[in-house]
Amino acid sequence: MQRDYRAKRTRAGAADATIDRELCIRKAYQLAADHDPPKVAKVPKFEIVDPDNARKKFFTSEQVDRLLAAASKESLAAASSN
Repeated sequence: MQRDYRAKRTRAGAADATIDRELCIRKAYQLAADHDPPKVAKVPKFEIVDPDNARKKFFTSEQVDRLLAAASKESLAAASSN
């Protein structure tokens, strides 16, 4: 069931991390199993893929300075309009 879902979502273009979040139902199964009395007899095994989509771009110091300056201006503008 889970492998079929993963294959279907991968074919649809979803990233591994997205699929893993969608599969967070495993937590629901664990909570149901821990309930007293248990709501499920068995917690299925879910295969989680280690996503290889880490961000590869970082801000330069100049870009950080410009972002902070723009955010500061926005903050001041918002504060003065209240």
